Amino acid sequence: MKLVVAPNYLHRSILEYYRKDNPFNDVKIVSVTDLKNATGYLKKDSALIYLMKERHYSYDEAKMYLSILTYNLDEDIARYEELKSLQDELIEKGHLYRLYHLKPLLYGKNALVIGYQKDDRELNYFAKKLNLSLEFNEFAKCEKSFEVKIFSQLEEEVYYVLNEIAHDLDNGVNIKDIIIVRRESTYDYYLNRLVGSFGYQINLPNSVTYYQTGVFSLFDELVKKHHDFDLAIEELEQIVKDDELSLDFIDAVKRNLLDEDFDFAYDYLVNRLKDIKVRDNRYYPAIEVLEDFPYVTNKRIYVLGFAQGNYPSSGKDTSFLSSVDKEKLHLNLIKDETRFDQENIIDFLSLDNEYFLSFARKSLSKAEYQFSPILNEISCSKKDNPREKYIYSRVTLNYLLTAAKDKDFFYKEKTRDLALFDGLINSEYKTYDNQFTGVKAIKKNDNLKLSYSSVNDYFECPYKYYLKHVLDLDPFSESNSTILGNIVHETLENSLDMDLDDLSNLFDKRVDESNADTEIKIIWKCYVKKSTFKAAKMIKKHIQYMKNPSFEMEKKYRIKLDDNTVVDGKIDKTIFVDDKYIFVIDYKTGSSGDFNKELVDYGLSLQLPTYAYLLSENIKKKKYVVSGLYINHVLPKSRFPEVKDDALVEDYLKLSGITTSDINAIAKFDSTIADGASSFIKSVKIIKKDGRITGTYDQTYFDNLIELAKNKYIEANQRIRNNEFEISPYQNKKDNGCQFCDFKDICYVRFNQYRNISKAEGDESDGL
Repeated sequence: MKLVVAPNYLHRSILEYYRKDNPFNDVKIVSVTDLKNATGYLKKDSALIYLMKERHYSYDEAKMYLSILTYNLDEDIARYEELKSLQDELIEKGHLYRLYHLKPLLYGKNALVIGYQKDDRELNYFAKKLNLSLEFNEFAKCEKSFEVKIFSQLEEEVYYVLNEIAHDLDNGVNIKDIIIVRRESTYDYYLNRLVGSFGYQINLPNSVTYYQTGVFSLFDELVKKHHDFDLAIEELEQIVKDDELSLDFIDAVKRNLLDEDFDFAYDYLVNRLKDIKVRDNRYYPAIEVLEDFPYVTNKRIYVLGFAQGNYPSSGKDTSFLSSVDKEKLHLNLIKDETRFDQENIIDFLSLDNEYFLSFARKSLSKAEYQFSPILNEISCSKKDNPREKYIYSRVTLNYLLTAAKDKDFFYKEKTRDLALFDGLINSEYKTYDNQFTGVKAIKKNDNLKLSYSSVNDYFECPYKYYLKHVLDLDPFSESNSTILGNIVHETLENSLDMDLDDLSNLFDKRVDESNADTEIKIIWKCYVKKSTFKAAKMIKKHIQYMKNPSFEMEKKYRIKLDDNTVVDGKIDKTIFVDDKYIFVIDYKTGSSGDFNKELVDYGLSLQLPTYAYLLSENIKKKKYVVSGLYINHVLPKSRFPEVKDDALVEDYLKLSGITTSDINAIAKFDSTIADGASSFIKSVKIIKKDGRITGTYDQTYFDNLIELAKNKYIEANQRIRNNEFEISPYQNKKDNGCQFCDFKDICYVRFNQYRNISKAEGDESDGL
């Protein structure tokens, strides 16, 4: 048996090297860590859990201690008594153990060393303890000459290398004989994104952990929701179903879930998932992307990011041991590791391969890269911004040509790329079509839930609906305005049953409990509370002028539009009077949200018509007639609104919307109409001259409005199911339709894509 001592990253390539002629060649490859394990201690997972639980170390602290406690400790090191006592404790508890069978397999053997230097302190110490006779692999002196290609941006470097590889493949090089080496993981993003343009596959290093996956975020939300791991796993299994990555994640969770206190188990699980890498899918045939040089010959090796900090690596010492203590424990120092790395790189560059070295001066993670010091140790020349005339990707060629034309168009800069590539293809420069013509996002039998706000989004702009409700990119986050709206709604909801003192306490309590800014809480308690209580008093006063009223607060309604579609809505307050008439009120704390009948034809301002539609279709309410649909603005538009001395309520508090022309229904809802003008409904009054009632609508209008709302939901449903998500926002005289859209930076809307609303002056937002 041939015994080889090499770092772990070399094991596979060394094994393939020795077995390329004889697949049964008996080769045993170990690392310095294996030598240490043969002479020291190994740790169980329980050791880390023990230190976290009994010694109250953090996960990272426990790992750091265990990295030292597995050695045979020297009495001369600092904190020896503490560390030795802790080591003995872990041995006694069975958390540290010896691998007794390993030492006899290695003791007294001859070993070839590849990838370690002759003065490696750790290697020599453990080899001596095992009586190993070391023979170091003899690398030839690196006398080759290299050309280092230097790029301005990392993306340009990756484009160049992928194009060169395409050229290799086109000229008959076997894909198995091409290797990419990169140490900086930033390259993976560009490699993965750009390689698809060149028609071959690469296998990236597996560096993603379960903690970095989307399924972890979903699981974490479920854990916090249920405060129970079993319930979270059960719900997650229902959501992900047959997704392979998610099922692997669930298996990893189950393997690392402790039967401990919830907070302890959660902390341990999250940290374990940060350490466990996702099982990756490999392509074949494909080019391997490695994190370090392999032990191979007769290959073409492209080395990305060959710059200072990467080659050699410049690590940081995070150990709590001093340099003196490290030497006593026969551990290498950081400066030694850097020197060893440089010597190893030069050794591997001497192997019989073709090497192509490159680096970019800038990347996303680093402002400016400098030349690798290794370039001073080898014979090399430098070439800035190389560009070959052959391009093996039409997509890449179009990209480079477009970028060059941009520089010419905007900055009058005629670049080399413009001269090289212009005329080679028909460039699509300045012919970009931003219109969405994507995949079939909605299937014929998918279940859909529509509401007035989602349908309003669709008719405002179908693409907005797609981003917000199909891709679920709604950037909603709790703000002071949404917090205030919820507090005011709850206060007014309880105004029917609570007296003003209890309402005051409820308002203050909800403000104090909220996440609002401290300064704004003070304003709410002083100014907003006063206005809210005026609204509450108006509500209590209005009841005195109603005939046999009953109320439903925050009531949810749902109807089936078809077998796969429902329409939902929640009404702030529904009032039934005289067992015959229904009146609907929606509270608003914002200044917008008034009903605009001109917008309904466009599918907008649908909130009140939707409520009428939902109520008219509700079987229990069939005997009632929808007679009033209103917005109740709680806060005045100005700090000091005009108040009439003889008014029952302030003008801004009056209900605005749609009122029936049936005088009997109005009188049951507001008996003040008998005096000629309603004190609670804006613009409703009797003209004495002919008895007409202003500001009202006959029953035909209500019926038509309900039918129009229904038809708009049917239209939206059909268009959504047809996947009609074009960029086509409405605009009116007041704004361009996109001014306050959260997605305006995504769609690049053009002027000719707007649809004009010529008649309407008002608007409607969801409000609160």
